[in-house]
Amino acid sequence: MGNGAAAAALGNPDGLRQPARRRHRQHHHRRRQLRSELHLLQLLRLEQRHGRRHLLSLGRRVVQRRTAHHRPAARHAGRLERRRSAERHRRLRHRRRHRRRGGGDHQMRPATSALLGDRGFSLIEAMVASVIMLIGLLGLAGLQVVGMRANNLGKRMSQASLLGQDLVQNMQIWNYTDTRLIPANHTAKYTDTNHADIAQYWDTGRGGSPSVQFDFTDSADATGATNINQLNANYEGVLSPVDTSLAAGEQTIFSRYWNVFLIDLSGSGTAQGKLVQVAVRWKESSFGYRQVTTSFYKYDPTLFTGQ
Repeated sequence: MGNGAAAAALGNPDGLRQPARRRHRQHHHRRRQLRSELHLLQLLRLEQRHGRRHLLSLGRRVVQRRTAHHRPAARHAGRLERRRSAERHRRLRHRRRHRRRGGGDHQMRPATSALLGDRGFSLIEAMVASVIMLIGLLGLAGLQVVGMRANNLGKRMSQASLLGQDLVQNMQIWNYTDTRLIPANHTAKYTDTNHADIAQYWDTGRGGSPSVQFDFTDSADATGATNINQLNANYEGVLSPVDTSLAAGEQTIFSRYWNVFLIDLSGSGTAQGKLVQVAVRWKESSFGYRQVTTSFYKYDPTLFTGQ
């Protein structure tokens, strides 16, 4: 007889069957409740094992078994009866840092710090941004004004060049002895086309009248030229445009001036031709008068006819 049998015999020498010890009612209620509960298995993926995105595990095991708590019939499906707060529960407090902001099969709620970082713009920030944008727009407005002035200057220069070339082409078909091609202020013969008497007319200044006096002009400026209004109504070329909105003395936008110089390139004392110097002037607002100059050489036709 073994030790166990001897102990049983000694414990019950009469061999009578002892009734089982009656357990507490609460113990049986707990066993029935455990039988009625379903068990859930959770297989954690590789990245979930490291705490990056997972449900709360039990014991850090790969395969988890949990009980599915019964919900009351009046409660909505899929909604937990109570949520544990990570800040209040000591077991879940260390898992708060591993939660992600979203994605995957199990969306986790973002942390409180993430919610505080996703904020909008205040009224002061919007006003500061508006002021910075307005400063930039003011700079663009100034640039726009400069661009408009540059465009207007380019337009005037193109028109002045056209008027100067038109006058030159008409002079080339004038007679060599035309009164408008006879020097009025410079009767000497020049052997150098860069003489100081000629070079001084390339810049006429910014005043209303040229800083030097020309021989002829198509305007009524007696200060700027000796002979005025030299292009009469019979002129077949292009005339200056007129702006009636300007002052009475400035309605004719462009004024043409020209000089005539006798040129003796051989030094024989007889001029072989004439150098005609043309300047076209106009008034530019805020910059004074501007000018465009050109010149051409007109040969004496008697040198080629043998006369």
